[in-house]
Parts: sequence; structure tokens; C-alpha cells
Amino acid sequence: MQQKEQPSSNVTDIEIQLITRINIKNERHMLITGCAILPNEHLLFANYNRRRNILEYSKEGNYISSIQVYAEPYDITVLDSERIAITYGYNGFFEILNYCNNSVEKKIETGSHCWGLSQSNGKIYIQLDKVECFDTTCKKLFTMAVAGDFHISASKTNLFCSNSLNNNVYCYDMHGQEVWKFRDDSLQSPLGVTHDRSGNVFVVGRKSRKLILIQHDGKTYKNLLNLKNYSAPVAVCYNKDKHNLLYCDKKGDYCALYKVLNT
Repeated sequence: MQQKEQPSSNVTDIEIQLITRINIKNERHMLITGCAILPNEHLLFANYNRRRNILEYSKEGNYISSIQVYAEPYDITVLDSERIAITYGYNGFFEILNYCNNSVEKKIETGSHCWGLSQSNGKIYIQLDKVECFDTTCKKLFTMAVAGDFHISASKTNLFCSNSLNNNVYCYDMHGQEVWKFRDDSLQSPLGVTHDRSGNVFVVGRKSRKLILIQHDGKTYKNLLNLKNYSAPVAVCYNKDKHNLLYCDKKGDYCALYKVLNT
């Protein structure tokens, strides 16, 4: 089964170039679990602890603000120029937040733990026990039984997910049929996952402490970052318009914005 994404780039040609390193404001018990790049290129980091905040930085790495939310935020995805969606992990709900005026537009109780999420083509995909799809009014559209556990990334035609327990990364079509499965000893406990326009998949390994790029067909990969000297990698996101990649580890020891070249 072939994907219907745009013509792919060969991962061997793709490089990343450091734009800036973000010095995360020092807080006790920091636990970054999700990140996002806003349309204005500001950077958001979900801090999954009792402080209940999302940290906002400029693309130059300067601290801007702390956005207070109602529970511990697990993951973030951008909906449009004013709104983001946020999941709240064990708290079992997600929200649509207008970040311009910090007002909650919708709060949806999911009935189960609510982990990674991704927006594509006007739909919000959320990792619960299964992956559930909602429109931007939070009307539930359909459910996909997939093999991921925490983090997902959705395109118009495919859903990518990682499984930190069996070390696999999966690609599914929108009918829930498996397109490919990737596994390699170099990737241990995969968590954060995102993709480019060609369907190449960026994924971080919490135990292997690497950022790798899996080719669109799932058959080969390239190691992009080796981060043995830092705390566990957790989250990654990609801005397809600017070709910028945001990476962060769980303690905020190494968070950085990269330019992706040749994609």
C-alpha cells in the first residue's frame, strides 16, 4: 500500500542546522511533554507538572510568558492563528484555547487518559485508549484502533504514531490500516513524533537519546541528533511552512530550534 503524500525527499539528503538553543526558564520538577510552533513563530512548551503552565518563548529563545491552564498540560497542537488544542493526560480531557486572550472556547471530557494530539486538514486527532478524531468544534467524527501509546502526528492521508513499550513507529492510512512499521535497535522507547510534507517521520527515542528521521516508506532512516549528555528526549514538532523543527527533552536541559534543509 502506497502513501499519497507529496513526492518524497530521500532522508540521506536531509540535514538540520541549529537556529537557536532555548534556555528554558528554570523551574523545579520541570517535565516537558509536548511542544508547538505558533504561526508567529513563537514556541510553546507543555510543562506537565503541578505548576499547570505552558511556557512561551520567541524564536530567538527569549522567555515571553507563562500561560496558566486548568490542569497539567501534556501536549499541544496549533489549530489556527489564534487557537491551540491542549490535552491533559491523566485528567481525561482536552481544551480549545484562544491563546491571544487566554480564554477556553471548548472543554471536552474524554472518559479516559488523554495524551498526544495532532491537527490536520481541519481535524484534531487525540491519543486515548484508541485514537479519536474530532472536528474543530469538538464533534467526534471517528475512532481508529492503532498501536501507539502516547504521541501521534497526522497528515491528510496518514497517521503516524510511536509505541514506547515495543519500540515501534507505525504509519496508518485513515481507515486504520497499517501501511508500514519501523523498528531498529538504534531507537529505544520512541515518544515524540512529527512529519514533513513528504511523509518522512522525525521521532525521538527516550532511552536511546536520539532524534532520527524515518523515510516515508518506513524502510530506512537517518540519525540526526545524538543527545547522550542530556536528559531524556520527549517531544518534537515541525513547522511545514518554515521548515523548522523544535526539539525538547523532559527537563528542559536541551531545547533547540533547527532549520531542516533539503526537504
